[in-house]
Amino acid sequence: MSPAKDPNAKLIAKIDELKSAVEYYQNYVEATNTLLGRIAFPTDEPLGKIITDHKPEPDSYVKAYNLCDGNHTQSTIASECKIDQGQFSRVTSNWADIGIIYEIEKPKGKFYKNLRKIEYAKEPKKPKKSTTGQVTPPSTPLVEASGAPKEAEHK
Repeated sequence: MSPAKDPNAKLIAKIDELKSAVEYYQNYVEATNTLLGRIAFPTDEPLGKIITDHKPEPDSYVKAYNLCDGNHTQSTIASECKIDQGQFSRVTSNWADIGIIYEIEKPKGKFYKNLRKIEYAKEPKKPKKSTTGQVTPPSTPLVEASGAPKEAEHK
């Protein structure tokens, strides 16, 4: 049957047009969410604290949050991060309620999208201690930007 004679041809064309519009605007929605996430959480620390608070394996949850990229299902993320499926379901529900991830419906199922990837360590790195027990200050260059040796500072 030719498209001109098919009674559903106009309807199918309209559905295809709407699908294209949804895909087009979905990119804007994701960009807006990412921008708002960066405004609300300008550094990784507050977002990292929310993600890792009271978690037995904080690094697993940071990895799980970063895998919420709109391409991994909840069960895939849970198994890859070795988190109990039921526990991770409650966590993603909590994260969605807080607003640090949002749900995306795709033909293959439910996916989650984070605000942005983070790098977060629950314990901040401590300064190195020398063998004498004193904190070693960060190294400073011994050469000026011009290439000339720096003058030693006397205290």
